[in-house]
Amino acid sequence: MHHLRRSFTLIELLVVIAIIAILASMLLPALQQARAKARQIKCTGNLKQVGMALFMYADDNRESLHQHRDTASTWSWADRLLPYVGGSAEVFTCDSNTRGLTRVGVATNTGTHYGWNWQQLGSDTWVRTLGQVTQPSATIAYGDSNSYVICWYQSNYHPENIHNEGANLTFVDGHVDWMRREAFYTGTDTANGVNDPLSVHFLWFKYNK
Repeated sequence: MHHLRRSFTLIELLVVIAIIAILASMLLPALQQARAKARQIKCTGNLKQVGMALFMYADDNRESLHQHRDTASTWSWADRLLPYVGGSAEVFTCDSNTRGLTRVGVATNTGTHYGWNWQQLGSDTWVRTLGQVTQPSATIAYGDSNSYVICWYQSNYHPENIHNEGANLTFVDGHVDWMRREAFYTGTDTANGVNDPLSVHFLWFKYNK
């Protein structure tokens, strides 16, 4: 006795496809969030390594922090820290940052997605020492950026909203934290912030509190 196999009708097939499409649309945002979180975690790890490299650099240089670049613009701070991260330039990049890498000098120099707190910790002509930073756990050293430097009020050097409307930031003591933009930047994309040294935003960058 032969049993006839029942085939899917066109309507049943369309229903199955519709159900799969609905399930996919429900899962896609969760998958995208999971991928974004994974990239943020990797970025946190990179910035943690950068913070550790700063300590090693300071230890080799009588507690002096590094410049943001030299006066002739032939290298940046990332080039100075490269030997302290095992020569891995990937440490200075963030997978969530869609901007190109920023580098100083020749094209073979180290590019970065992170900025250094240059106005408070070290410019091209001067640097602070670790001992001068009175509250290292509350002083920003590096962060997600659109440049190789960050600044508390200049719009073109502000930390970037890379991760969930906020930025990963390395503090002078080496820990990494995520902060919303309004917590560390007082200006807009087209204007500088209020130049007020007593601003609560400025205190995140100020070396001597």
